[in-house]
Amino acid sequence: MYAIFVVAPEKYQNVQKHQKQHNEFLRKQVSQEMLSDYLKSMVKISSDPYFFADVPWSSAVLINSVLFYQKIQSKDTKQFTLPEQKSKILLDGCTIQIVKTLKGSLWKKKNYIQITNKNTPLIDGMHSVFLYFETGKDMEVWYYTLQNHTLSKNDPHHPRLTENKLYKQFWDQVLEQIHCTPGQSKSVEAPWFNGLVDRIFYLYHNDPAFLNFFHTVINKQLRKLPLPSFIKPLKLKEITFGPKLPLVTNLEVSHSPTMGLRVISDVKYSGGFTIKLEVVAEIKWLNFDKTISFLLSAQLEHITGKLVVDLLGPPSDNIWIGFLEKPDIEITVDSEVGLNASAGDMIKTPKQIGELIKSIMLTEIYTSLVLPDMESIQLPKTEFTTHKKLIDWKWESETAKQSILFNPDHLRRPKKGHETS
Repeated sequence: MYAIFVVAPEKYQNVQKHQKQHNEFLRKQVSQEMLSDYLKSMVKISSDPYFFADVPWSSAVLINSVLFYQKIQSKDTKQFTLPEQKSKILLDGCTIQIVKTLKGSLWKKKNYIQITNKNTPLIDGMHSVFLYFETGKDMEVWYYTLQNHTLSKNDPHHPRLTENKLYKQFWDQVLEQIHCTPGQSKSVEAPWFNGLVDRIFYLYHNDPAFLNFFHTVINKQLRKLPLPSFIKPLKLKEITFGPKLPLVTNLEVSHSPTMGLRVISDVKYSGGFTIKLEVVAEIKWLNFDKTISFLLSAQLEHITGKLVVDLLGPPSDNIWIGFLEKPDIEITVDSEVGLNASAGDMIKTPKQIGELIKSIMLTEIYTSLVLPDMESIQLPKTEFTTHKKLIDWKWESETAKQSILFNPDHLRRPKKGHETS
């Protein structure tokens, strides 16, 4: 018995087109300098989203509408080399979607991206492939870039693409004015920058909307703290900005088409930024249960380090911040008022709990704010929300992921939705 396969002419032409692109890519023997012009990152690529832990890291490069990738021995390997011929994913005809496993922001590294082609298998004979990234920022960059590739094929006149062109023209003019080429860093004098920020801060530092913005940002970080079970979630009661702002020196600015604007600078702060937290601890000792409530004052006395600020191109509305290396930080804590504790408790237990919370805070800063990890701060909302409708995601909780390992019948149809970042 013979099987006859008929390939539609347009599909055959697309395959030939991508094969030609790939052969041209190989023929040119792409250099490290050329690769710097394209989006590249460390990524785990799998046809099965439930076993990412066992998947090796790959160095991935996105060129035109082809994702090339090559497995590496360790994610610490930062060298992006010419990918193997078979390690590629063709993006034409694909849909891009975020799979959300945790509540909160979409841009968390435990979430991942799903690429689907209903007509053509992508890898391992499967029509869907899943991308897991090292950081939330990498995930955001790749999602928008992959989506732009699909839009350029399916809807070349979409407003998103028009906005991208205007954004590129804007930065081309800026880089030309400061005599800086894309990807190249440019030193900028900082005194004017410090003066400008100080003046703006003086105008807004007591504004209720401004304080509420920081209240939201800090609460978001407090919810992430891995507190021991006997300490209830911390409640932010008060924010006080110190008399000084961070001093920025040795400012360097760079911009690339894929990664957006990056500002690197030395930062030094000794202004005494303070937050007051309500702490409730339930302590069990032998047959006794004791609840201790008190106000904890945590003051940032000093911080010095090399700060990195990334602003991606539209439609991103996040500012990503982090440090090139572990910063020098000094935090002091003090228990101020006992809400439900004896005098003896106020002398000893709150102080110990305060020091524990301080240690947890520092550990969280060092693990989430030192590159490659960065934290995002969402910019205030604007009336322009067209891009929000293009964030396609579906919900699949960690519980569902675990249950499918033991009983695939427990898998529920994921919810679909559109969400802001």
